[in-house]
Amino acid sequence: MAQTAREPARDGLPKGFRSAELGWPELHRIPHPPYRLPLLGDVVGASRRTPMQDSLRYARRLGPIFRRRAFGKEFVFVWGAALAADLADEARFAKHVGLGVANLRPVAGDGLFTAYNHEPNWQLAHDVLAPGFSREAMAGYHVMMLDVAARLTGHWDLAEKSGRAVDVPGDMTKLTLETIARTGFGHDFGSFERSRLHPFVTAMVGTLGYAQRLNTVPAPLAPWLLRDASRRNAADIAHLNRTVDDLVRERRANGGATSGSGGTGSGSGDGDLLDRMLETAHPETGERLSPENVRRQVITFLVAGHETTSGALSFALHYLAQHPDVAARARAEVDRVWGDTEAPGYEQVAKLRYVRRVLDESLRLWPTAPGFAREA
Repeated sequence: MAQTAREPARDGLPKGFRSAELGWPELHRIPHPPYRLPLLGDVVGASRRTPMQDSLRYARRLGPIFRRRAFGKEFVFVWGAALAADLADEARFAKHVGLGVANLRPVAGDGLFTAYNHEPNWQLAHDVLAPGFSREAMAGYHVMMLDVAARLTGHWDLAEKSGRAVDVPGDMTKLTLETIARTGFGHDFGSFERSRLHPFVTAMVGTLGYAQRLNTVPAPLAPWLLRDASRRNAADIAHLNRTVDDLVRERRANGGATSGSGGTGSGSGDGDLLDRMLETAHPETGERLSPENVRRQVITFLVAGHETTSGALSFALHYLAQHPDVAARARAEVDRVWGDTEAPGYEQVAKLRYVRRVLDESLRLWPTAPGFAREA
């Protein structure tokens, strides 16, 4: 997306933000698909089910830089590792909250994933929560991660004994949701003990689906075309908020961090992510996250913190099933690194280099987050 320094403030954005559809002198030089229609844009032949595959096909046909227009909005696409690396230069480009990300603002507000760059809570939350991802903190989460993994394998063992097939993508969703809930917030959704999805997961999937649907209809018509879906989305958001509010209320009642993440219940801010959100002040300003922003951050981590990871694990297992020689080599590395220990230590996980390469290659072949938006 393009940006100039002369555009007045609009829709809550600071002065200086300007997207491509508002005018860009060089825009006409960038190729676009044929058969562009007035008002509708490049919708001829477009697929609502596979929009990313559409973009890949256009990249092969039009070149590594092209544009697409839909319902009055112009998007410039860049394709290829070299150009993507150029866009990752933080000195010249920044995160752009657009496409489906902006549609999640009603869900997560100014949480880390959906915050605009100019919103003060982005920097505040980043500085307060960054220590929660340090090497020391990750080592503190290790035992809880192992516990969740053991519940997954136990679930699969029971399925094998009863002759049932397992739903790998569904179980990866349970695995990653339970992992972030336990390590970040000391909460157990009991996903593996349920015959159906947890209501939180159902509501979460509903909000993500609604955000995607908003990209397929003109914004002025969305209130009419998606009236019923909008009501369901409002109910889903309300359920997410209630669940998180209950989680925070329970933590406050217990006086701080739970055991298992290094916390002692003292509420000192030395525990998990939720304890940091509630108890830790900014190291320089002394400012703390507001209750409203704490809710938004928890929702952000529970939703964005597990979905892409579950997809990555699902595809990695799919590719391993398709390539038994690779699976055998990965299994051999696990046997060699773990040896006779019942469970791997934190330092041993880092030694699984071939397994890491399997994950990296799976992400290259089928990335669960295949695109990201930037602005100059």
